[in-house]
Amino acid sequence: MPYDVQTAMSDSQYYFRTLVMPKFLETFGGKIEVVEGLPHSLTQRLDIAAGIDAVYEPPGYGPYGLALRVQYDRNYETFTVRHQRESGMKTEFAKRRESLHSGGLTPTLTLQAYVDRKENKFLAGAVAKTEDVLRCIELGQCNKHVTGYGEIGRATFYSVPWKTLDRLNMSCGRF
Repeated sequence: MPYDVQTAMSDSQYYFRTLVMPKFLETFGGKIEVVEGLPHSLTQRLDIAAGIDAVYEPPGYGPYGLALRVQYDRNYETFTVRHQRESGMKTEFAKRRESLHSGGLTPTLTLQAYVDRKENKFLAGAVAKTEDVLRCIELGQCNKHVTGYGEIGRATFYSVPWKTLDRLNMSCGRF
């Protein structure tokens, strides 16, 4: 894995563990076990093939696969899902859509959070069913963007506003 991608993953995991996860658990309870980046072959398959970055076990329920996305320095109040990468590698959108339509393993929930790196502060977060986020994209209830030239790994991505899920009566829990 190139250094820049590895660094970005390390930063994301750091902010998730120190700022996002405590706020999420304070709001919803339960336990979270991060599997992203762990060396075990099963956790690598969950992460790379199925897009499951963590396992969330809410109080009184069994475990759910959780996709994590932490973004920095501004709260856009959206779920973002990569559509196409400059490298041509399969994206979250392609993997999750294929898995959902074929009955394969996919994260049940998607968690999106925003943190301020300068202030080392949690800004906002939301969690929704992955299926609902993808449904919004398939219905055209999203925006399409291209990352800037200076960003790591140019890509196109969809953004689904949290308010869109509310408007469509899909569950979107804020924390």
